[in-house]
Amino acid sequence: MMSRPEWRTAGREERKRRVLQHCPPQTAGSEEAATCLRQLSTHAGRLPPPRVGSQPVEVIEMAKKVRDAMTAEPRTAEPTLSLVDAAQLMKSEDVGSLPIVEEGRLLAVLTDRDIVVRAVAEGVDPNAVVIGDVASRELVTVEPEQDLVRR
Repeated sequence: MMSRPEWRTAGREERKRRVLQHCPPQTAGSEEAATCLRQLSTHAGRLPPPRVGSQPVEVIEMAKKVRDAMTAEPRTAEPTLSLVDAAQLMKSEDVGSLPIVEEGRLLAVLTDRDIVVRAVAEGVDPNAVVIGDVASRELVTVEPEQDLVRR
């Protein structure tokens, strides 16, 4: 498994490789390539599909709005659910977080990190703890129509 810096570097190198498919091959590694990359990043929304020889290459577009990246109807849990039951639910849903809702209102979010740091590392009995006791309550929320912005 790659560490986070290696993962970021791998992603950056992959993006660079994809963008370079639009630049002349003889420019790779040169100042011309850097200029081509700058021009492409400026006009990224208007690029033709990349090609390798005469074959088109699949392009993966990033989501533009929160709605494009969110789970429309996520599984939720009540704050009285046991930690074990919540962990099993997270495993079955293949998720790392679980919204905690009471009477239709978002109260907190239980994350896999909450389970590790606030329960397992503290040596508490996961059958005796409810998720409302260990979940993250300082929430930052966004609306589905908000733009996704990388900062």
